[in-house]
Amino acid sequence: MEIRWFKGTDCVCLYKSRQVTEGRGYEGRVSLFTQELQRGNISLQIRDFGSSDFGDYLCQVTNGDTTVECTVGIGMVAEFHCRYPVTKTVRKSSNVGKVFTLQSDRKWKKAERLKMEESVLLIKKALPRVNASSSGSLFKTAERFIPEVVENNSEIENYNLYRFLCPRAGQFQCRITNLVFEMEGKGEVLYRTDSWDPRFLDGLGQMQPAGPLYSIDCFEGSLSHLHLPHCEIQYDENQLVVAHFTGDNKEIIQSLKVTNTHVIISIQGLSLFGLLKKMISYFSPINAQVLLFYKEMMDKQKRKKLNIHLLPGNVPVKEVEGKQKGSTYFETSSTCQLIPGRRYRPLCDPYVSEPKVGKFERDYGPNYHPTFVVFLPAEEVTLSLLDEDDMEVWEPHQILLTTEKPGNPTKTSMFTTEAGAEFVDEHRKELIQRVSSVMEIVDCLYSKNMITAEMYSTIETATPSQKQMRILYGALDSGGLAVKAEFYKVLLKKLCFLVDELEAGPSRA
Repeated sequence: MEIRWFKGTDCVCLYKSRQVTEGRGYEGRVSLFTQELQRGNISLQIRDFGSSDFGDYLCQVTNGDTTVECTVGIGMVAEFHCRYPVTKTVRKSSNVGKVFTLQSDRKWKKAERLKMEESVLLIKKALPRVNASSSGSLFKTAERFIPEVVENNSEIENYNLYRFLCPRAGQFQCRITNLVFEMEGKGEVLYRTDSWDPRFLDGLGQMQPAGPLYSIDCFEGSLSHLHLPHCEIQYDENQLVVAHFTGDNKEIIQSLKVTNTHVIISIQGLSLFGLLKKMISYFSPINAQVLLFYKEMMDKQKRKKLNIHLLPGNVPVKEVEGKQKGSTYFETSSTCQLIPGRRYRPLCDPYVSEPKVGKFERDYGPNYHPTFVVFLPAEEVTLSLLDEDDMEVWEPHQILLTTEKPGNPTKTSMFTTEAGAEFVDEHRKELIQRVSSVMEIVDCLYSKNMITAEMYSTIETATPSQKQMRILYGALDSGGLAVKAEFYKVLLKKLCFLVDELEAGPSRA
């Protein structure tokens, strides 16, 4: 949202990117009630009001594609008799005597509006630019982390709820969603994807979702900036904005900076955040991905069902995987460039997909239905993707649909006590350094009588988390294979992404 207040043709106050900037000659004298903007209070406050402040004031409020404006006149009582048609009067008092504030129907001329735009440009040029010299923190290399998965409750059963325990100030990038949190200190962040309710887009004109909708909360810390991943190749910074939804209110936040991968915003309140793009008449390619999931069919032919998903590149794979119950994700090089609205077809001779041709859309959930389905009697197929002109947009990939280990296998029941204990021993160093929510794991082990009350108290009073983990490992070593295996099961439940990474080895980490 952008708010402009003009006196005549001079911009006296500008609100943009959650910052209030005063016009020339009004420094220290004008302000907005920023805490009440979401409640619709856009009033201009003028301090040390004097006779030079009499005149006509124009307020413009822009939110997305919509701009509304209102003209208000301020003057002495006699001055406003018969000047302009008046729709509302409010009596005020000041140090210059009695004045009237009048909402008028004055029509501003084109030349006056041009001068207004020039006045705004002068203010914007004076604003500090977001670049490496003035705000280098936006360009720091973010430290990557794997979030913990919090147990779902009834309200969010269809979504993964992630937790990040931030150890200090800095930038931190989630490996699952590619969100970047810029923290001012130690804290806890809970976040998940949510559904784009069609009502969210009411009144936003040509604005359409350009990324997943995220619900974000921060506890015991300060989240100052949020970097939302985008998948645009050709873009204008003004086309990408962020929508912020709190209850029935929605706010359009202009970006501080758009990089090749992220849209960066400054935030104050938390709730729902989603990336929006102004859709224009022609379409350009975006970074996309081809995701493959397969499952065994229970028919006589023992066929395999291959689901092919064409999705924007900023959709988290784990979110899609969570919707494919009973299917296995086949990990392969999935990146490509596709044009939203255009039709594509998979080439997997001699097999035919259903449908034969499908349209690529900006699908941001919540269901993530496959674009194509192929039924295969064989365990091997060569798959590629062609556009409407039969040009190859995703090169041929050999797909081996075995039940052994296709890329990134899902966890099966073939877990053994020895295998769990071996994992705990093999990755001792990494787990000590990277497990931060130690007490959640200790709670689980204690509830199953795997550790004593005395050991529980010892771990609870220790700091930091690395020391807690070293003490816990002492209990695991003395408890034997069964305790280590139970510890591994808890890790699978609480830190499944970390377990995936460690089991995959350096190639995926």
